[in-house]
Amino acid sequence: PIAAASVGQCYKGILPGYGEVAVKVRRPGIEDTMDSDYALLRTIAQLIESIPALPSTSSTESSNQPRQERLVATELVASIDEFMGRLVEELDYKREMKNARKFASLYLVDKGTAIEAMPDVNGKGVIVPEFLPELCTDNVLVMSWVEGTKLTEVAESVGRSNEQTRRENLELIELATQCTLSQLLDTG
Repeated sequence: PIAAASVGQCYKGILPGYGEVAVKVRRPGIEDTMDSDYALLRTIAQLIESIPALPSTSSTESSNQPRQERLVATELVASIDEFMGRLVEELDYKREMKNARKFASLYLVDKGTAIEAMPDVNGKGVIVPEFLPELCTDNVLVMSWVEGTKLTEVAESVGRSNEQTRRENLELIELATQCTLSQLLDTG
């Protein structure tokens, strides 16, 4: 694989008549692993939430603050439920393809409907890979290959590159920030 994450791996391939593609493959058995991890984390969170608060050395009668009933006041089980809900969404490759297409409709270079508000960085908008839906399944996504640089490498290069490269990298970071803010505040 050329890249790996918690739920999948990405490979570079060549499709005859099409060219270079990225193939994202879900890890085999990841659902079972996540289910058992979820059960374990939830059990631990329930256990921690059940620990009563320590007796206070100060008088709670004179305090205006209500007595804490549990040692850990945070809703750990609810936090685990929310976290695992987001992680399960990562397994839905059809949803990922739908979201990427929506992102493209908003921010694709010279075509996105939301790019007018974006800064002009090497042309308005961003490059979004094209999905090949006839080759996509619940476990595999196939999309056009897009050459690029990892954001971590962009951040590292800011301190050691020439002025032109630094300026381009900072513009890229600004564009990514603008797209993120636009999604959060305007387009959803």
